[in-house]
Amino acid sequence: MMRQVSSQVGSNGYTRVQLEQLTRMADQLNQFAISIASLQEGWSLTNLGLARSRSLTLTCPSLNGSRVQDGGHAVFPFDFAIRTCDSQCDDCQDLTTLLSDQAEALTGAYSLYSEAESRMSGILATVLVGPVRFNPLENIRTLAVMTLCTYLGDSLVKGHMVSLAEFLETTSPLHQDTILALSERLVPFSRSPIGHFSEWLSRAMPTSQRRLEVTPVRPGGDGLESAHCIDQALGNLQRLGSRDQGFSYDTIAVQKYRDADGDIRWVVYIPGTSSHPDSAIGWGQNLQLMSDRPGTRTQAASTRLVTEAMGMAGVAPVDRVSLVGHSQGGIVAATLASDMADRYRFEHVVTAGSPIGNHPIAPQTWTTSVEMQEELVSSLDARDNTERDHRLTVRGRDAGTTPAQANAPYSRQPVPFTKGTVESTHGMNYQRAAWQNALAKGSPKIIEQDEHFARSTRGDLVETTYYQGRLRD
Repeated sequence: MMRQVSSQVGSNGYTRVQLEQLTRMADQLNQFAISIASLQEGWSLTNLGLARSRSLTLTCPSLNGSRVQDGGHAVFPFDFAIRTCDSQCDDCQDLTTLLSDQAEALTGAYSLYSEAESRMSGILATVLVGPVRFNPLENIRTLAVMTLCTYLGDSLVKGHMVSLAEFLETTSPLHQDTILALSERLVPFSRSPIGHFSEWLSRAMPTSQRRLEVTPVRPGGDGLESAHCIDQALGNLQRLGSRDQGFSYDTIAVQKYRDADGDIRWVVYIPGTSSHPDSAIGWGQNLQLMSDRPGTRTQAASTRLVTEAMGMAGVAPVDRVSLVGHSQGGIVAATLASDMADRYRFEHVVTAGSPIGNHPIAPQTWTTSVEMQEELVSSLDARDNTERDHRLTVRGRDAGTTPAQANAPYSRQPVPFTKGTVESTHGMNYQRAAWQNALAKGSPKIIEQDEHFARSTRGDLVETTYYQGRLRD
């Protein structure tokens, strides 16, 4: 059975009055669900009483099957009554599920309880992570012991050793605050401790000094399709990173669109970190991209690969450009939209599983981010993404293997290529499913983001070109 994903979106852009009204509506739906559940329990008790009464009739000598005997007794239609009660129970169950799923969809679409969740997360961080800020060396051991207890506790409950994915899922509420606490202790008095620490580490990996070789390549398959909505763009990014286009090496894709007026638009797809030691999208580049210095970010080999690919494809400064990236690819996209906004016209940035909270993306660029709660990568920036106009974050969570009800398919989204066991949620299949679930819930902010991306990519697909980058000494 496939895993399921449930998503929430940011509530930025709604007034407090609107959110309070929506919250009351969600609470009323939940109260109605509780009332219907009580009614279902009543029908169930009636059914139980009928079953007991029917068993008592078997001891009555005046009754025999459906015949009326001399004693004036008649057979009560127990079977019909029990079937009726069963039907009423089923109807109540369906209505209860529908009301609960409607409340969940409303809550998820508008993130009605995100403020309360944030407060609870803050309390948890204060209790479990706060001491690290005062005595990191001593209290890291305490945190490690607590984490190990959680790890072993899950192992005992589940009857097997917990995998790394299960460990990350269990400790997900602590990821961001723990990273922030440690970075503040390692780099005190810094406005950007993560950026400062990344800058310091990146100096030990001088990949920016290596020569970058960019080569145009051709796909082995049919190539990527046109994308006029975010789901299609995420689908293209997933196919590009899955190697089903016949690429043996990590590849950048650049799509060119032309609308009816002759205006040119571009979409650039950037995959995640590569395991190849000479890749321009390697592990060391992550540190450069997370630096607090624009010069370091723009000199990362992965950033240079994308800008050179854009130049070779023919992207002009006046052209509208949308960037779509997974993991490191999303950090590259955020870097370009932050540090090269004066060189290109970046219309829309879409990131999946990327820590971009510390990147000052230009306000004119729309940004859509997808993150999974259980993964560690998107928490490496140690802060939530900025919520403002034209910026939206979809936060998905692993909802297990319980399928959504047929009358409320939007409550959870199946994740293709998954099994029943807990696994890493950093993959594009989870990221895309999280977006699809948020879109199905019909949040106006989601629709607004999707419509803007469609406008940014308006026109017919002219061509898609592909580029690979390798580092040479």
